[in-house]
Amino acid sequence: EMSTSTIPDPTNLTNFYFSQNEPYASHERFDGIYVHPSIKISTKNVQHGRGMIVTSDISAGTCLFITPPIVAVEAKAMREKLDAMCEDASSNKVENVAMDVLEDSMLSALDKDIGKRNSILFLMGNHDHRSVGGDCKDEDGAMIIDVLNGKMNDSCQLDSVVFKKEDMRSIILKNAFGPDYITYNKMECQWNKENNANEQYHPPHILGIFPLAAMINHSCCGNAVRTYANGVMAVHASQLITIGSEVVWSYIPPTKGFMERRRILKRNHRFLCKCERCLLESAELSRDILPLNYKNILQQCSRWNEMIVDVNVIEEITRQQITSTFLNLQETVLESNSLSTATTRHLRVGFTNLHFNYFNISLSRRSSSIDKIVYDSILNSATHLHFAFCGSNNASTEHVSLLHLCYDISNILMRRSTNKSDTEVNRKRIKFYTEAIKKLHMIRYGCLGSDIEAVR
Repeated sequence: EMSTSTIPDPTNLTNFYFSQNEPYASHERFDGIYVHPSIKISTKNVQHGRGMIVTSDISAGTCLFITPPIVAVEAKAMREKLDAMCEDASSNKVENVAMDVLEDSMLSALDKDIGKRNSILFLMGNHDHRSVGGDCKDEDGAMIIDVLNGKMNDSCQLDSVVFKKEDMRSIILKNAFGPDYITYNKMECQWNKENNANEQYHPPHILGIFPLAAMINHSCCGNAVRTYANGVMAVHASQLITIGSEVVWSYIPPTKGFMERRRILKRNHRFLCKCERCLLESAELSRDILPLNYKNILQQCSRWNEMIVDVNVIEEITRQQITSTFLNLQETVLESNSLSTATTRHLRVGFTNLHFNYFNISLSRRSSSIDKIVYDSILNSATHLHFAFCGSNNASTEHVSLLHLCYDISNILMRRSTNKSDTEVNRKRIKFYTEAIKKLHMIRYGCLGSDIEAVR
C-alpha cells in the first residue's frame, strides 16, 4: 500500500511550504507521499522507454505528486567532508563532494532498507517488479509507483547482487536531482573560507534520488514544474495535460538556444531531442533560406546568452556590446514576420539570459536617471518574454523573476505618472501583473489557501 504517513491536502499546500517561524521552508522533512490518482507509469504513449502519463485531463496548477527523496545529501555531511579536505570549496569540488556523499548514502541504503534497495534496483533496470504493457501492475499485482517510492518491502531475487560505487555514480548522473536555482556556485560562496565561510548555511536542497520523478521524460517545452520544501519535491502541472498525454520537463535549462540545447543533451544524455519545440526550431532556424544576417545575429546572441553577467564589474564596452546585440535581435529577428509566431516565442525563451543581461544593464544606473522611455522599452520586451514563457516552460524560476520585474517597473512608472492618462495606463498595468503573478504562483506551488496577500 501507499505510505501510511500523513499525506498533505493537495488542494491547500500552505502547511507544506510554510511555517510560522520560518516562512520559506518546513521545519521538519515531510515523510509522506502524495500521488495524483491519474498518474501512471507506462511504456505506451511515451517518448522512449518508460514514462509518466495521465489517465484524465489535468489542469495547470494541479499537484501531480509530492515525494521525499529515498536518499539525499544533507548539508551537515557535506560540510564535514569539505572541512576534512582542508581546502576551500569551489563549485566543482562542492558538486563532486555532493556526489561522493550521495554514493555512500545509497550504498548504505542498499544494505539497510529493502524498500530503497528495490527502488534503486529498479532505476538500474535490474528489478523483477516490471510493468506489463502500459499497465502499472506486474503479474504479481505490485505497484510500480510503490516500488519507485521505496514502499515495496518484499525481498527480490537480486539480494545477492554486489553493488559498486560506479553503479551508484551512474544512477546519480542519470537520475539525481541537483540544487536547482540554489546552485553549487552559491554554495561555494557561502562555504568558501576566504569569504568568511557561513558555517550555518544550509541549502534547502542539494542532491537527491527521487525515483518517481526520474520517470519523467525530457522535453524542451515542459508541462510540469518542480519545487522543494526542506528537500521534499512537489510537482505541479504547468500546462493543461490532456488525457493520455505524457508528463514531461526539461533536463537542462530551457532558457538556452536550440543549438546549445542540442549539444548539451547529446553530450550529457546521449539523445537527440525531438520535442515539438526542437522540431519547429530545427525546421525554421536550420533551413538554407534563413537570411545570412539572421544567422550572424543568432550567433552573436549566443555569446551573451551563456550566463547572467555581473553588471557591477563588466566594462563599458561589454555593456554596449550586449545592449547592441539584444536590440539587433529584437528589431531584426523577433519583430520581423520571417519566422512563425511559435518559433519567435521559443527564440525569446532560448535567449532569456540575453534578455536579463540587457535588463540588468539598463537598470544598473541610479533609478532617478533612468528615462521613462527605457522603462517602457524594458517592460515591453519583458511582457513579450512573459507570454513566450506561458507557452513554453510556464511557471519556471526565470518566469517568476521576470513577472516580479514587470510588477516593480509598473509601480515605478505609476509613481512617475504626471497626468490622468498615464496614471490610468499604469494602474491597469499593475493590476495585470498582480493577477499574472498570483496565477503563476498558484500554478507553480498549487493552491496555497485564501490569504493571497500573505502568500505573496
